[in-house]
Amino acid sequence: MFLIVVFLGGGASRTDVQSLALLRPLALLVMAYSLFKMRLDDVRRFPVAFALLGSAVLLTVLHLVPLPPALWTALPGRDLIAEIDRASGIGAIWRPLTMVPAMTRNALYSLTVPMAVLLLAVRLDDRERAMLVPVFILFGVASGLLGLVQVAGNTGLPFLYAQTTMGTANGLFANRNHGGVLLACMLPLLAAYAIGRSNSRDGQRTLWLVCAITIFLVALVLVIGSRAGLLCTLLAILLSPFLALDRLVGAPRATRRLAMLVYAGGCACLVLLGLIFVLAARAESLRRLLASDATGDRRLQVWEPVIAMTRQYFPFGSGIGSYIKVFQANEPRDVLTLNYSNHAHNDWLEVGMTAGLPGLAILLATVTAVVILGWRAWRRGGQPNPLLARTATIVLLLLGLASIGDYPLRVPSMMAFFVIAFLWLEARPAPEQASDGDEHRRRCRRR
Repeated sequence: MFLIVVFLGGGASRTDVQSLALLRPLALLVMAYSLFKMRLDDVRRFPVAFALLGSAVLLTVLHLVPLPPALWTALPGRDLIAEIDRASGIGAIWRPLTMVPAMTRNALYSLTVPMAVLLLAVRLDDRERAMLVPVFILFGVASGLLGLVQVAGNTGLPFLYAQTTMGTANGLFANRNHGGVLLACMLPLLAAYAIGRSNSRDGQRTLWLVCAITIFLVALVLVIGSRAGLLCTLLAILLSPFLALDRLVGAPRATRRLAMLVYAGGCACLVLLGLIFVLAARAESLRRLLASDATGDRRLQVWEPVIAMTRQYFPFGSGIGSYIKVFQANEPRDVLTLNYSNHAHNDWLEVGMTAGLPGLAILLATVTAVVILGWRAWRRGGQPNPLLARTATIVLLLLGLASIGDYPLRVPSMMAFFVIAFLWLEARPAPEQASDGDEHRRRCRRR
């Protein structure tokens, strides 16, 4: 139920979204309830997830701690504010590390949603966490269906957010790129769901249903106009079939050949579908991708000054969440437009600019954890659900690549999705699932 509220009201990252006035207090209540019910074993099973998210929360809090004037003015990049203080007669006052405290407080509040999801999800058992796969698939399908209504309708009623692009298939989001990335992430989830139910009585019907939903989502990505969604979809199509490798190990040669033919035929059908949409002049994503000009793309123009500002405020950063105001204060004249830059549209760069070296260290730790856990999932196993862990690696890869050209993980619903995917990847056997030999040794020690 909490995930439903998150996806209905957490599809935008702006600070003035009205639904956040309900979502964030609800997240705080959920956190309080979860902490009241929390067990130490729940935390021990997911130490990496707690360490990474806890580090992000702690770093944000540290950015809000007031510092002595002598220490604050010695931080890199604070010269302008120090001059304003002297010119206005304010004098030496204690200030937090961040240059925009209000936005840093907002960033701290935004972390209540992923923290609430983490505290709730760790209390589920492995079977219940696996049951979240069809839940997220339903969210993706609902977003796609809403996107169709938004494209077909002539009114703004189907759009959930005031600050959005009218006439595009945004779905449950204010930004069509975020909607496109979510649809791309549904493809490995659909593949995992079909593989997991292949041995059930309704396995054949599930396979046909998954194929129909996949074709629908891919077609919608072509219409939605999201270049990030299109590129992530292509990558998801290429990687998702590898989830079935375990089923082919030891299978007859004829079965393996049939699987290769199905894979090649599926890719050919998707290419044919793309050509049909191109000829029908409905492939907005392809048109935007082919028509893009790297020299004229504002996102690429912004990256160079962001890198310069990263060096200017290194090693502590300008303050988590401070991008808008800090960029405006240092914005080069040649990139000025009538529209303001709300984000760097490259979260890897923006974290370096605003969170500095500590933020980059948390990013590096996250990437390292995903690589190590992903290697364990694909090579050694050991998770309660290896298929789900491998699916999570593809999902996390897509979200990381999408963050190169956008900011999907600043949206509450995508934050929640990321947390669940990470838990799928990190999950390890519960204490009660220990082997009989381990239980026998424990009894002997007690004697």
